[in-house]
Amino acid sequence: MRKKCILIVAAAVLGCIFIFSGSSCLFRAFLGIPCPGCGMTRAYLALFKLDFSSALYFHPLFWLVPVAAFVVILRKHGWIKDVYKSKCFWLGIFTLAMAVYAIRMFLYFPDIPPMDYNWNSVCGRLIKLFFK
Repeated sequence: MRKKCILIVAAAVLGCIFIFSGSSCLFRAFLGIPCPGCGMTRAYLALFKLDFSSALYFHPLFWLVPVAAFVVILRKHGWIKDVYKSKCFWLGIFTLAMAVYAIRMFLYFPDIPPMDYNWNSVCGRLIKLFFK
């Protein structure tokens, strides 16, 4: 029963954060800074319109998600089994994602979408409240 109450309260808090922050990303809704995946949805929307340059602008690693999903889905088949079990493969993906995130934060943060700061986030509102 206690776990159920904790889950209900946690869901309510998360729901309030999403509703009042204007962001669907929990990381951005709470901290205000973009997460490593910010811009991915906009990248796929641009890709579906065949606008490849915008897709690369919104998130240059949009192509990596289907590759990783392909490896995970087919992890029990042939040579993909070796790729799935390879620590180098996953470390490479993680390193690439963090490097691209750092570069995007350096070049675009805090003013250029999708790497702009969310002042409606929990931390953004606290900053405005205390340092006005």
